[in-house]
Amino acid sequence: METIKVGKIVNTRGLRGEVKIVPNTHFIHERFGEGALLYLGEERCAVRVLRSRMEKGLVFAVFEGREDINRVEPFKGADVYADKSDPLLLAEDEVLYSDLMDCDVYTSEAVYVGRVVDVLETGAHAVLRVQRDTDSVLIPFVHAIVASLDVDEKRIVIEEMEGLL
Repeated sequence: METIKVGKIVNTRGLRGEVKIVPNTHFIHERFGEGALLYLGEERCAVRVLRSRMEKGLVFAVFEGREDINRVEPFKGADVYADKSDPLLLAEDEVLYSDLMDCDVYTSEAVYVGRVVDVLETGAHAVLRVQRDTDSVLIPFVHAIVASLDVDEKRIVIEEMEGLL
């Protein structure tokens, strides 16, 4: 089974096994909704969502059979994965955040900018965190800036604007 990263557990909350997750997916309600099957950490430990809620851009979730802080504490800092074959429909011009990871970013003049290391959801649009040699830069993932995207070749071409880089 092939999985995709859909979030990261950043902390626990309370004593009843609730975890705080920073989501990294278009489909927050589908991926973290009641009954959703997720996989935690590098060992891909399977868990089912018992209940969840959104608050300030974060997901707070409790997993079946893990309603105690001692059962979820080992997963603090772990990545959260979902089955890539889950049938979630994208619009024609949409792409999974996981497909953007590790894409090389170039300007329209073919100057290498860096590699996508994270995708942040801001509400209005996604923002790419692009790692350069010594630092990282945030690039809005919008049509006005992204000139082309080739997921198969892992290549993004951007229109450089003043102050962007």
